[in-house]
Formats: sequence, C-alpha cells, structure tokens
Amino acid sequence: MEKVGNLKAGLLCLPKGILLWRDVAHPSGDALAARKTAALKDAGLSVAAHPDPLSSDPPPLTRYRIKVIVERVALRLCVAGLGIGEKKPSGEGVAAVRWETYDRAARARVASVAFELPLMVGGRDARTQQAVLGDALVESAARYAKSRRKRLSSRLFLS
Repeated sequence: MEKVGNLKAGLLCLPKGILLWRDVAHPSGDALAARKTAALKDAGLSVAAHPDPLSSDPPPLTRYRIKVIVERVALRLCVAGLGIGEKKPSGEGVAAVRWETYDRAARARVASVAFELPLMVGGRDARTQQAVLGDALVESAARYAKSRRKRLSSRLFLS
C-alpha cells in the first residue's frame, strides 16, 4: 500500500494518520472522460473517446492512441475532527501525470510527456471528492494537447 501523504484533523490540524493511494477518491467514468476529451478538443486536437477503455479495438479512423498514467500523488490533507467546530478540508499536493502516445500504424510509442500539477483541495475532501484529482487530470489533458498539437494532425483515441 503506497503512502501518498499525511492526514491531519481538527482545528489545529493535529496528526491523525497517513493517506494511502486507496484512500484518495479516484476519478473515473464518463464524466471524467468527457472533461478530458473536451480539454483536448478545446486545444485543437481531434479526439475520439472510447466507450470501453479496456478494449483493444479503437474507434475507426484513429491513428494515435493516448494512455494516461498517474505516476505519483503527494498530498497533505487536514479535515474536521471529533465534531468540534466547523472546518472545511484544507491542504495541498501534487500529482505527476504521464501521457503516452502510440502510433497504431507503427505499433510503437512515439511520445511520452509528463507533468507535475498542483492538487487544489479548496475545501474539498480528497478522500471522498473525485474532483481533487480529476481537476489535475483535466489540466494535464490541456497541457498535453498544447504540447502535441503541432505534431499530431490525425485523429486521436483516448484510453
């Protein structure tokens, strides 16, 4: 079990334990795929999101396949504790995200781009709200698109 950070609680943010990868709410599903696809399209890339990312059959007319990997998360989180006082979650963190581009015709990886992005807690509890990590993934999509726009003119397949 991989430790991703420290958990503190209460008005004074006293140590409460550690945060493990499994404790962080993992964004997934159609809503996240739609947000990442929109970020790529907004940056000028033609994208086809696949309804089943585990499928090996990409949509027709796609040349490149994109794989998104969360390599590392580091997070400090302070939450309300013991029911004393009203405290919104606070903290900060970083997510390292890698985007790999595969050329289907060449059957090879043609690019790998990594980003470190801040995790903005902003009153949200990263243990229960997928948006904390989801927002970083969407931002990484926009950065990836900007970095690859000139090199990728064919349709992309986001998995």
